[in-house]
Amino acid sequence: MDDIIGKIHREFNLASKALDTRRLAIERYNFDYSKQKPTKMSDSEVKPFKIHIPDSEIEDLKQRLSKARFPSELNDAGWDYGAPLSEMKKLTAYWKDDFDWRVAEAKLNSLPQYTTQIQCECFEALKIHFVHKKSDNPNAIPLIFIHGWPGSFIEVSKIVNDLTAGTPAFDVVAPSLPNYAFSEGSLKKGFGLAQYAETCHKLMLKLEYSQYGSGYQRIQSTKPQTVAYALDSSPVALLAWIYEKLHDWTDAYPWTPDEVCTWVSIYAFSTMGPGASCRIYYDVLNPSPTPPADPVSLLPRITENEMMRKYVTGVKLGMTYFPQEIVSLPKAWLRQLGPVVFEGEAGEEGGGHFGAWERPKIIVRDLRRMFGKDGGAGGVVKGRSGYIEGRSRL
Repeated sequence: MDDIIGKIHREFNLASKALDTRRLAIERYNFDYSKQKPTKMSDSEVKPFKIHIPDSEIEDLKQRLSKARFPSELNDAGWDYGAPLSEMKKLTAYWKDDFDWRVAEAKLNSLPQYTTQIQCECFEALKIHFVHKKSDNPNAIPLIFIHGWPGSFIEVSKIVNDLTAGTPAFDVVAPSLPNYAFSEGSLKKGFGLAQYAETCHKLMLKLEYSQYGSGYQRIQSTKPQTVAYALDSSPVALLAWIYEKLHDWTDAYPWTPDEVCTWVSIYAFSTMGPGASCRIYYDVLNPSPTPPADPVSLLPRITENEMMRKYVTGVKLGMTYFPQEIVSLPKAWLRQLGPVVFEGEAGEEGGGHFGAWERPKIIVRDLRRMFGKDGGAGGVVKGRSGYIEGRSRL
């Protein structure tokens, strides 16, 4: 799932392919989902949201951290076996004694956040949390930013202001995917990649955007519930699990203790618990039938690998290549995903898996190149060029 496509361009394109597959199946059974149109929002449908974790949950976290038991470690192990013991002891102590969640919470709350109910076919309605920042430019291009694991909506925070200002300008929507951060998750089996795509698409329709731009599996994909027991009950296990990825999957990014603790705390305080975020990998790689009422259940469910082999027409793709991404695939392979209209190179500027956090200027630059007047996706959203008419586009 995590190739070398920039975060915005990368994961949404996979979800888009799942959505296209679902639409074809639904159309085959004359279901009207594919013909949905934006509907006018009422104030009750989309509600402003502020993060406020109860004091009792913060105190409970600190108490569990104070009772942490650490494993032994081989001599000179370094990072070869995972997060080093010395690093973990320092970070655990910092998280317990020095990290101020209220300061981090206030900073996160500077982002314009909302919640709304979204219901996928044959699943229960879920409260979905999202960031939505609109540009002052009335012609701004709607853009959906979709995070991965172990990321969250926090990844958009370094690019959202730049994207909504300047030209071309964007209206930015950054949802917390179901089971992540402050979004709810389904308790029914089979909520897979197609449903994540359906959730994002229905959210954009609810925000009145009918057209828009977009962009570690093994243990989690086999028995996610087993991992969940450790991640939900032990904050040190959660810290080690995520911190290792933050270290290994970036290009020598200088993580501060506050950054690490904020990222991990979003998981620790998440609505569904940190272990719930692992479920998507199982459902993607182990598709099961959806509830019988769903006409799509009559068709075979396709896996992510099968989706990857399908060429999707009508969805213009952009790629940003970061040299230290965890998987490096030949460009020729990625061009088989669909019509690639932009390819950017981070090159000597570096960058790894978390491009929007490590190298936010590169993401903003490449989005502007892709959607600019001379870009391959310029004018892709009708009536929304990203420019104010009559002003220079330079």
